[in-house]
Amino acid sequence: MKRRLFEQNRFTIKLGLERMRAAFRAEGHPEQCAPAIVVAGTNGKGTVASSLGAILGAHGLRVGLYTSPHLVGFEERFRVGGVPLTPAQVLPVLEDVYARYGDVTRVGEDALTFFELTTLMAARLFKAQHVDVAIYEVGLGGRLDAVNAIEPALSIITTIDRDHEAYLGDTLAAIAGEKAGVMRAGVPVVIGEQEHPEAFEVLWARASVGPRYAPTLTDEGETDLEDGRSWVARRHHVTARCAARVYLGDDYDEDAVQRGLKFWRWPGRVERRTVAGVDGVVTGLLLDAAHNPAGIAALRSELLTGRIGEVGGVVWGALEDKRQEGLDALLSELGVGVWAVRINTSRALSEEGLRGYVPASLLRGVGDAAQCLRQAIAACDEGKIVLCFGSIYLLGELYEAMGLGAADMVTEHVDMAG
Repeated sequence: MKRRLFEQNRFTIKLGLERMRAAFRAEGHPEQCAPAIVVAGTNGKGTVASSLGAILGAHGLRVGLYTSPHLVGFEERFRVGGVPLTPAQVLPVLEDVYARYGDVTRVGEDALTFFELTTLMAARLFKAQHVDVAIYEVGLGGRLDAVNAIEPALSIITTIDRDHEAYLGDTLAAIAGEKAGVMRAGVPVVIGEQEHPEAFEVLWARASVGPRYAPTLTDEGETDLEDGRSWVARRHHVTARCAARVYLGDDYDEDAVQRGLKFWRWPGRVERRTVAGVDGVVTGLLLDAAHNPAGIAALRSELLTGRIGEVGGVVWGALEDKRQEGLDALLSELGVGVWAVRINTSRALSEEGLRGYVPASLLRGVGDAAQCLRQAIAACDEGKIVLCFGSIYLLGELYEAMGLGAADMVTEHVDMAG
């Protein structure tokens, strides 16, 4: 069933909210089972959503978290308490919503897209799990995204940058305007720190419809600046903290915030792992979903801090519809061997496209994820790390190559409230 759903319309985009609203009505509005927090933006959505979930969980709330895409297993998209739901919990709901709303042979042209179906699934699953609050990550844009059919108790906008320009507009102001579509009159809005003033100006003006907040990294103080987290993660934690303060009001507890962030994990975002090569030598890996210009720039800034260590090799791969400005400069600065991965999806860059992005003097090979990872580890000098970055789909294939599954993608400690 999952394969059929994926093959049918995984990458189909039909902007608009009527199909989603009609499905919610037909299902008795499961999205209203608990207060909803909607997270939109270009970069940092998953980090903000998951860290907010960790914070709220540490306050004793049962938190549902809906994110996309998944890294290894489909079930990762639906978490309760930071733990992906099981196939036994997810598959019956998948089969039902697909039969009723997704099967083109039965429903016709009004069939829901892949993302609309998974959004409906999230609402039903969270209702069945009796969550206290549900956090929904927007897929594409905001104004016409399926998640925007949900009425939020709180809206959050993370960092805005250029992406999906064919759908959202070719200026930062236009893109910010689309993301701002998740705002509602009278509903609080938290705007994360922005790199581009023109994006912030649009967001701040639109946020006047409700109580508005714009926290910055300097608001964090010294509480968790020395925990080894990347500066990008810390900046997004500021957004999550502010959102928690707004949502919880007088119930906000800084000790619970610290407990939640201490145990917070979000796979594939400046994530450290180790792996043993065929000779038994343990090599450090750094995995990061730097898949667009803003992500590449953030990764470069983190590498410049020197906290990560010396890079001895790079594994990289990208999709053809994602811009890669800054990649050539980053790879040239690192000056180490690069293994380029042909990701197993129709959207992946071709071998010719991969070769076009990597300086010829640094390219060591082109192949699948497992092959490239093995070769990079074998070539990496002892004491150095292999940097693996690019598309989230690349990271998923690398996790699979390491034998990791959905159960390994836990995002937070299960019992943080105790």
